[in-house]
Amino acid sequence: SASSAMSASRYARVMSTEAGRDTLRNLALWEDQRVTGDGRLFDYLRAENPLVRLRTVEVIGRIQDPGDASRLLPMLEDSDPRVVDETFLALGQIGSEVAVPALVEVCKSGSEEHKVLAAEALGKIGGADAVEPLMTLLHDFHASNRAAAAMALARAADESAVPALLIATEDPDPTVAWRAIYALEKVESDKVGGRIAKFLDDDRPTIVRTYTARTLGKQKYNGAVDGLIAALSADDDALVINAANALGQIGKSKAVDALAHLAVSHKSHHVRRAAVTALGDIGHRKAKNVLMQTMLDTSAGVRVASVHAIAAVMGSKGEMFIDQARNDGSRYVRAAALEAYGE
Repeated sequence: SASSAMSASRYARVMSTEAGRDTLRNLALWEDQRVTGDGRLFDYLRAENPLVRLRTVEVIGRIQDPGDASRLLPMLEDSDPRVVDETFLALGQIGSEVAVPALVEVCKSGSEEHKVLAAEALGKIGGADAVEPLMTLLHDFHASNRAAAAMALARAADESAVPALLIATEDPDPTVAWRAIYALEKVESDKVGGRIAKFLDDDRPTIVRTYTARTLGKQKYNGAVDGLIAALSADDDALVINAANALGQIGKSKAVDALAHLAVSHKSHHVRRAAVTALGDIGHRKAKNVLMQTMLDTSAGVRVASVHAIAAVMGSKGEMFIDQARNDGSRYVRAAALEAYGE
């Protein structure tokens, strides 16, 4: 594969000697068995060749033993930047709070690149001691650091970060804003919907509107229904799909007519499928007629969604409309009909 070829090329210099090949074999064996070889693994952290140190850090991260985190902390000062970068990743994979103080220090005084990597690791580790500095990093001068902090807070999913994330949704950089909005979908809070619904407005960047629709659906915010219906008319398919998904999650019958129109008229089969799925999620019987039409859609994916939606909307009474699906040219549609109603 391409990845294995790249890996082989990276370690070509190590593999050029018998000792190097033995080293890589040992590391591969210990990684596969998730062991440290009675501690011999850690000896390779002091290897002269930076590629061996890099591979050793990678293995320790993949073993994911919290007790190994302290062994990696000195590698944050390694002379080879590739080893340092891999160490940040490994500390995040391990997820031990032992690494938090060192990572927090990087967030305070490290380079811009290292602040991003430290934030990612802190987000994976989580906990109050990790979340607090990430909220501080949301105010960093560099947008890349603010964006990294927002994404890390999405991983941490800590409700205490909601006020800071709500402020970050107003960030002038769209990447920071959409990541903050995305992070808010990860926590249950009645403070979110009313504060972010305005970001559906068509004067906002498309990516911000898209993630706003997504988060409003996850939060099941009833007050966003009108704005989400309006977003179904957008030119961007990803925005329309997320708006349709959100309307299905919120489940208000007010959205049925707009979704029904979308299900039969939109040029993208991905959008039509999302609309049909949303109609099934809402489950209102007035969607029945349009679902009969979408059963004839040229896209097998739309037809599969239509089978499931009919079952959701009509229950056992929908079986009489499924005969055509049982004889559909697509095995996926036939399987959906079998799943919904049997033979």
